[in-house]
Amino acid sequence: PIPQEAPQPCNGNFRPNFTYLEKTIDRRLHGQPLVYDLVTRSVRDHFGSHAPHKALVLSFHGPPGVGKNYITGMIAEALFEGGLGSPYVHHYSATKDFPHKDDEHIMQYKDRLLKEVPEKVKTCPYYMFIFDEMDKMPESVVDTIKPFVEENPHQDGVDYRKATFLFLSNTAAGPIIDKTLELRRRGIDRALFVLKDFDQIIRNHALAEQ
Repeated sequence: PIPQEAPQPCNGNFRPNFTYLEKTIDRRLHGQPLVYDLVTRSVRDHFGSHAPHKALVLSFHGPPGVGKNYITGMIAEALFEGGLGSPYVHHYSATKDFPHKDDEHIMQYKDRLLKEVPEKVKTCPYYMFIFDEMDKMPESVVDTIKPFVEENPHQDGVDYRKATFLFLSNTAAGPIIDKTLELRRRGIDRALFVLKDFDQIIRNHALAEQ
């Protein structure tokens, strides 16, 4: 018998290229050494594992114009044929998809996510979800996403551990800029910035805005 070729995940659209990601970020995203280290390591570790413990979650914070959407595009390009245009990449905008704050609309948004996210992951276990303007999203809608990204092998028969969730937020934009200027005044080069310099700032302001 003729050996059958193994089916390709996501109709062959999922084609991770870690080297491409590293070279693209290094060439196109300037002055963001923390982003380079965090993204390339996280993506390589997650998709290099045959059995990740949970979905890949990356959260990008900062003011408009620092490259949050730019880096998500690079990640999509490195993982899927067609990048952001892939049928297995979906972008949600808080101001466009979840603009209202009243209880009736919030319930509709939650029901929508509880329906759409499982449906999409069933079509492609590596599905990528991008949630933009997270700081403008109703808190209870954000809570709806949490079960999909927690360390749980299955939710209602769907395995989310190979999926990717990217969260973009303007949270703590001002304090991040202030911290960057402070480090530069102390003579610390951007290439020597470490995540712990900013991690607590982001956590504190994210909690304060809830």
